[in-house]
Amino acid sequence: MDQITYAKSKGAPAFDWNSFLNKEIVQHTLTEMQEAGVMAGSWVTCACGNQCEIIPRYNDGTPKDNILFGRGHDFYVYVVGMGHAHAEHNTEAFNKFRRKAHLALQEIEGRSAELIKEINDVKK
Repeated sequence: MDQITYAKSKGAPAFDWNSFLNKEIVQHTLTEMQEAGVMAGSWVTCACGNQCEIIPRYNDGTPKDNILFGRGHDFYVYVVGMGHAHAEHNTEAFNKFRRKAHLALQEIEGRSAELIKEINDVKK
């Protein structure tokens, strides 16, 4: 059975957070940074929303798992930090927040994989 992301299950457009985070400060527009901040602030379109829909969530999309919730919140903070650094043309701060966002995204993906495995193991 193909698994779809929570975002897709809610009709939200796909967004490649890895591709976004791989761009240097000069490759982003102000509008792009603002839109990323809005998307990172929604449980549907954030990095957690881009994980499989079978992960338990509350009605607004907030993950029920506290670890995933925490990493998702961190990810939002770092993306917003990137946006502020971009607006101030502060490459050093931008790169600091970008590294932290990358790490948070990796942790979100890792924790999501653990949860999906647990769910699938219970179904067996």
